[in-house]
Amino acid sequence: MGRRPGRFELAEGGTLFLDEIGDMPTALQSRLLRVLESGEIRALGTDTVQQVSVRCVVATHRDLKALVSAGQFREDLYFRLAVVPIHVPPLRARQRDIPVLVDHFLTKLSARAANPTATRFSAAALRVLEDYPWPGNVRELENIVERLVVTFPGKEVDADGVRDALAGLSATDTFDWLAATPMTLDEVQRRYINAVVRRSGGSKNRAAAILGVDVSTLYRREKNSRS
Repeated sequence: MGRRPGRFELAEGGTLFLDEIGDMPTALQSRLLRVLESGEIRALGTDTVQQVSVRCVVATHRDLKALVSAGQFREDLYFRLAVVPIHVPPLRARQRDIPVLVDHFLTKLSARAANPTATRFSAAALRVLEDYPWPGNVRELENIVERLVVTFPGKEVDADGVRDALAGLSATDTFDWLAATPMTLDEVQRRYINAVVRRSGGSKNRAAAILGVDVSTLYRREKNSRS
């Protein structure tokens, strides 16, 4: 069996994506830094040095600056990688992306299935997904979509099906569950009010009665959120 080329060797002249860089062991961090600084790699088990030209794109869900301060991530490697940092907001902060992502995951699942199915999500089911705080971000959404495609009996996933799938993910205490997914009080209130209004069939009068506030409060909050 011949020698297998490494990742940097395979990526020669192109881009290498390294996911969850914040979880990389310290020993590997040192090796990566050497490659980035020198552009040289040495194949495992040989003394041959090879020059490579590779662009690295890395991703992490962790705070690298905090890891550097804690001595868990090399500062020199951090500055070598953080040339063009791009912050992607958590999924809970970009609810409008959820229908697009669901369609993407459905297409992806259909492409790899032996017997593709025409599973779709109802508008009400998508609204339930939009109300969930997604502590696991996009990966969690993908897992839920796949679970529903596999287990839901019909071809259109409804709101109750989504609620059942999400029920097992939440903590027994709803407030502990919310606390595990940090949100501002204003965001919690906004999302809860929106959910109550939807459950009330869009009637702000009925929603106000449930919430125990004057209906003018809902209109005022709605106006402020748009301004």
